[in-house]
Amino acid sequence: MSKNLKYLIGSLLICVTVAFAAVFLCISGFSSTSLEDLQNEIENKQNQSENIAEKINNLKDQKKSTEKTAAQNEAELARLRKELSKEYTEKEKALEELNDLKSTIEEIDGSIAETQAKYEKNVTEFLERARIMYRYSDYSTLELVLESKNVLDFSTRANMYKHMISYDTNFLQEIEDLKNDLDSKKAYQESIKNDQESIITEINAMIAYLKASEENTLANYNSNINKLESLKEQQEKLEKEEAVLDAKIKLLMAESKKYTYEGGKMLWPAPSWTRISDVFGYRAVHPITGLPAFHGGIDIAAPAGSNILAAAGGKVVVVSFSSGSGNYIVVDHGGGIMTMYAHASKIVAKVGDTVKRGQVIALVGSTGASTGNHLHFEVRVDNTKVDPLIYLDVPNK
Repeated sequence: MSKNLKYLIGSLLICVTVAFAAVFLCISGFSSTSLEDLQNEIENKQNQSENIAEKINNLKDQKKSTEKTAAQNEAELARLRKELSKEYTEKEKALEELNDLKSTIEEIDGSIAETQAKYEKNVTEFLERARIMYRYSDYSTLELVLESKNVLDFSTRANMYKHMISYDTNFLQEIEDLKNDLDSKKAYQESIKNDQESIITEINAMIAYLKASEENTLANYNSNINKLESLKEQQEKLEKEEAVLDAKIKLLMAESKKYTYEGGKMLWPAPSWTRISDVFGYRAVHPITGLPAFHGGIDIAAPAGSNILAAAGGKVVVVSFSSGSGNYIVVDHGGGIMTMYAHASKIVAKVGDTVKRGQVIALVGSTGASTGNHLHFEVRVDNTKVDPLIYLDVPNK
């Protein structure tokens, strides 16, 4: 083989070797970057999913509250309409009674007119007699004796004079009685008119009040129904978004499974502290909301500032804060398995750090929705929260 041919073959071998080395280095760099990007994307999608789930739960609570208020509005509407029906019936009854009273009032009007005429006639007659009596007011007993023809005539004149005085006295009493009767009839007439009008006025006022209450309650009811419809639409939209995210997470988790979990039981994450204050699963009462809720991990009671250890080796993919979990950190262990440590007072590790089993990654605290110092520990397999006790090497108490 000529030297030129050997040189050419050697050069080709060197080029191929360099090319393979370059490709290998690119693939290695790409794999490392892809893993971190994949882990970050998974956690990002999980956070989005959790936010959506929290929003859905809030919407459900709002819907429940709105449905309760709407039911109360409906019950109040039924009560008001019943009261209105009753008041309308009372008004009709009062109007019927007022119509019945019209004939009574007409009779009283006739009686008043008759008494008034009689009273005026008697007053006119009395004034005439008084005028005449005034004319003869100086007429004395002596004149009565002198004008009498005899004793019998005197006696007759005296008796007549006496009867006239008695008649006038009785006549005056009759006039007074007529006046009192007239005043009484007028007062009675005015009283029954006022009483009935007062009843109708009160009924009309109550009807107006009930109508206003009905309109206000109906407006609130319609508002709550519209709000309920809006909440339903928001919930449906969020549920669709959640479904899309879940599908994406499943695909990403499938990629994550390509990286192997080291296996074996996980280390207890709170050294020297073994009391579990709340277990995994559904609980009757949430300590913050007071409502039934699912608890996606275990709570380990521990003093503030005590160490939180990585339960297994892996890569830190999330360091964040939320109103529910407080300060929290998530470690991806590969194979679709992740652990989360929440309510920390301080996070020690950083996103992108590769941590070893038993390494301090955070400190116990009571941040977020917490009632006391503790570690909330979760294990997620393919983005599904599972009972951590299945994976943990639980120390003897």
